[in-house]
Amino acid sequence: MKGPGRGIEVHIGLRVKVLALLLVVTLLSGCWSRRELDRLAIVTGLGIDLGADPGAVRVTVQIIKPGSFKKSGDSGGGGTTRATWVAVAEGVTVFDAIRNLTLGSSRKPYWGHNQVIIIGREVAEIGVRPFLNKIMNNPEDRPTVQILIAENKAQEILQVDSGLENASAIELAKMVTGSGATSKVPIVDVHRFTEVLVNKTTASVAPIVRVAKGPDDMNRLQLSGAAIFRQDRLAGSLSPSEVRGMLWVTGEVESGIVAVPLSDGLSVSMEVIRSKSSVDVSVTGSDVSVSILVRVETNLGAQMSQKDLSKPEAVATLNELQAESIKREIMAALVKSRKVGADIFGFGDYVNREAPEKWKTLESQWDSEYKRIPVKISVEVQTRQIGLLLKPVLPTD
Repeated sequence: MKGPGRGIEVHIGLRVKVLALLLVVTLLSGCWSRRELDRLAIVTGLGIDLGADPGAVRVTVQIIKPGSFKKSGDSGGGGTTRATWVAVAEGVTVFDAIRNLTLGSSRKPYWGHNQVIIIGREVAEIGVRPFLNKIMNNPEDRPTVQILIAENKAQEILQVDSGLENASAIELAKMVTGSGATSKVPIVDVHRFTEVLVNKTTASVAPIVRVAKGPDDMNRLQLSGAAIFRQDRLAGSLSPSEVRGMLWVTGEVESGIVAVPLSDGLSVSMEVIRSKSSVDVSVTGSDVSVSILVRVETNLGAQMSQKDLSKPEAVATLNELQAESIKREIMAALVKSRKVGADIFGFGDYVNREAPEKWKTLESQWDSEYKRIPVKISVEVQTRQIGLLLKPVLPTD
């Protein structure tokens, strides 16, 4: 049967076929913004240092060599050729220096796979904000890239050969993200670092990386605590245990070992399995005080001491000793940050939420206020398990 409806169906079907044909032709013609892989230099790490001339910026990039990521056996030899190439260039800005990389490279840097951004110590000391502007404005740069502070030069870090990974920048990024096993390194990406950086009171922190000699006398990368920033300038540093002291308060301790010495002079290692924290701020008139409560659950991981820890009173003593150890770590971080007037815990934000009107009078002088506000630290520890052996192999009592 023929009619108006049949004609409409044919017309619609013809339009669909034409649109489909146009789509196929468009896909076959390619994309105007396409970039061929053989023209790109895949960057795994970026370092930023001061240049040789006053006002100059030096950038160091670690680039994957084409064809270097092959399966074992693809290559006929067993040589030790590096899988990465390090390029260095200088300019009046970070952007200018990055463009100048092409003067010594046959390929244009591609940032989609960048793993780390390393800031040299000299840059950190004069202020990192101007150097990060280009990175935050580049759509190729991922905000989840890890940011670190070099103990000396960023260039030195990226020139170190990798130990386990094909590229040392990739290895370094995995070291940071895997640091939750100890909770002695802050995990800070570019987004988080810059977000805190623009905060007028809370201080930014970032992991410190240095070059250390390995057992084979070769240079190796090592994480070494954290850098503290006031505004955007390096103000001080935290040791690994002080970093964990900070993370106990901010609720970012994932795991770790609390080593507790017992009365016989030997120690037990307690593994952290869970940790929570709460921060309460009290504002009374012109007085501000802070109360911190940290709750931790642990298991007995290893026992050097021959003390019998299976008794309830022994477990209670063990809990107290762990709480004292954790409290010392928190206090050490508090003392260090107060020394440089950098609120690494974000207490100012708590005050702002609790008493916004009072905060208006404190905000401009918070660096000095932070140094003297009373802080009460309470730690509660519960040991959940003491292992399959209820008693040590050779108990002494």
